[in-house]
Amino acid sequence: MTDDRYPPPGTTRDPGPTTSRGVASVPGTIRDAGPGTTRDAAPGTTRDAAPGTTRDAAPGTTRDAAPGTTRDAAPGTTRDGSPPRDGSLSGGGSLSGGGDRFVRVNLPPTLAARFSIDRELGSGGEADLLLVNDRAGRGQCVVRLYRRQDLPLDEDKLSRLRTADPRHLIGLIEYGRGDGYVWEILEYAREGSLEDMIRRSPAPWPAVRVRDVFDQLANAVTYANSLGMVHRDIKPGNILVRSLQPLDLVLADFGLTKFIAATHQMGTTSRTSAYAPPEAISGQASRSVDWWSLGIILLELLTGLNPFQRPDGSWQDDRMITAFLISRDIDVSEVADDHWRLLLRGLLTRAPEKRWGPQQIAMWRNGRRPPVADPEPAPAGPATGSPNTTSQATYVFAGVGYNDPVRLAAALRTNWGEGRRLLAGRQLKAPQYLALKEWMIAHGRTTAVQALDNGVDERPERGLMQVIKALDPDAVPEFNGQRLDDEHLRGVIRRATDNDTGARRLIDQLYEDGILTVCDDAPGCVGYAMVDYRWHSSVEAADRKIRQVGVNPSPSDLQSMRLQLLVASYEGQQGAFAEPARNAAQNGQARHQPWFVGLTTERTGPEYEAAQHAVLMLTAPIAALQTSDQMAQAERARIAAEEAEVARKRSNMDRLSVPIGVLCGIIAFCVPPSGLLAGPAAIYFGVRARRTDSRAASTWAIALGGLGFLWSFVALILAITTPTTPTGTTP
Repeated sequence: MTDDRYPPPGTTRDPGPTTSRGVASVPGTIRDAGPGTTRDAAPGTTRDAAPGTTRDAAPGTTRDAAPGTTRDAAPGTTRDGSPPRDGSLSGGGSLSGGGDRFVRVNLPPTLAARFSIDRELGSGGEADLLLVNDRAGRGQCVVRLYRRQDLPLDEDKLSRLRTADPRHLIGLIEYGRGDGYVWEILEYAREGSLEDMIRRSPAPWPAVRVRDVFDQLANAVTYANSLGMVHRDIKPGNILVRSLQPLDLVLADFGLTKFIAATHQMGTTSRTSAYAPPEAISGQASRSVDWWSLGIILLELLTGLNPFQRPDGSWQDDRMITAFLISRDIDVSEVADDHWRLLLRGLLTRAPEKRWGPQQIAMWRNGRRPPVADPEPAPAGPATGSPNTTSQATYVFAGVGYNDPVRLAAALRTNWGEGRRLLAGRQLKAPQYLALKEWMIAHGRTTAVQALDNGVDERPERGLMQVIKALDPDAVPEFNGQRLDDEHLRGVIRRATDNDTGARRLIDQLYEDGILTVCDDAPGCVGYAMVDYRWHSSVEAADRKIRQVGVNPSPSDLQSMRLQLLVASYEGQQGAFAEPARNAAQNGQARHQPWFVGLTTERTGPEYEAAQHAVLMLTAPIAALQTSDQMAQAERARIAAEEAEVARKRSNMDRLSVPIGVLCGIIAFCVPPSGLLAGPAAIYFGVRARRTDSRAASTWAIALGGLGFLWSFVALILAITTPTTPTGTTP
């Protein structure tokens, strides 16, 4: 919870008697700070100390008791006694500037003029921590007093943190130097730390509550990384709680924070062992350090214990933890949910360059399954270690008895369909399935047992691959009779390119079940997990783009696109289809479509270059076909318009034929000499008029025209045949 009178950086605060950002105007002070570089905080700002205790001694030391005897102190820290909440002390001390509390540490005069001490919150090897009240009535805050006057102040770091988002990092109100101290004034989080929450409400916690914690911490770590910052000491005590309802968490204690200019850098080995990754043993620092720590915290919340805690809550000492981190993987098998277990495996990958980061976590949040570099480790306990190859336990598969895991793996590869039916028995707890599980345990194949339990129902083909690999990790992987080492996989790709139906179907299965990740690091399959990751990322990016432009490729075209992107997922092949894509982008007919032109001009990052090429090659024929269809439709529309115009003119003429025909008929009938011309005209217009509703007028025009013509014709014949009588002649 942020005190309104001491808002986090980036908000407006009352400067009171200080300068513009609240830093005292005295010689030797430094102004305009951002969130601090802290390490020794107690409730409200501390690492993992409970109220009344202090931490922050040299790494690798313990409390006042033997290592690992309490729930509170993780290895790698020290808790010194600190004043109780009433401010009393068993030893000597001095009165604070306010005169109402007896404390061991006084504020420097510069700060004593502005604050009175409420109580001590803790002390460590570097600094003392005090909860103070503002004398101007602006509420409580925390003062951290560093004992070294010559402590270097990282101005670049402070300038970056000065504008940091207060949603993710505890707020630094100001900082300064003077009177023999360097100090920070920090936001006070009244609800304490995540460690306090765990103490009040012991884990395991419900998954929905853990998801809330994870979402906030993942966002905070991602944000810190975006500033070029790695915390290096994330643990429950360094995660402060502003409020409980709703839960509001922020990262604190950046005393160990390093700004990372390159991918890795070497630094101090100061750390808390129980939450530190293997590479921290040698002092190696990178952004992936914090993701490991987050994974340990999630595992603790989901299972109830840190991996380095004993069942009674006591801790292993540093030497045991270091020996474990050097040689073994973290066991996450106690987490029942497969989706959570996948996240933990990704975060707790031993190799920092293969460990999950923001991109994979975003995919996981969306329900996808990014690849994990390390195989799922066997659970800790007597069953782990080297497989027991001396057991005489026999398992009968397809009528043949096996007491050698390698021979059974070969049988499962040969009889793939029977193997699938065997694994299908998991849902019904079939006796043969249960017998297989017991047989694997007897032979020490705990990794195979995990494969048998995980994911078989949803992806039986993948589950069978995992079981076979666990039984015989040194064999070349096979999928339903097809070898998948690099040479044979490239052969499958070539056959699929030649439209071999079986090869194309196999490529689809490899994609849908993520089979290449199962094969990774097997003989002939080195680097398959990265190939699979690039493949799935490219296909998903291409699918999103295709949906955005609203085209509907055929299943065959989509299958070809997947195949193309598999080829482009091999190292160095991202630009394999650049030339065909450029040609597709220049397709004249396709470029008549605005959406296609948009695709050709769109800028993408190098990781999506192959997807962009595939989309252009897939959509160019579709866009060209759309253009052809539009041109044909336009031609049909033109012809239809011309026909409609002719019909309109004919209709108008038909309507005019009614009066013209009647008029011609009257003329033909009444003026006999003109009937020879007017009569046929009346008949013609009368016939045309019959296409209208004026049928009676049409009939009159035809009748009058016909009679007029006959009358004129008879008159003409009579005139010709009647002899002419000369004038004056008497007949």
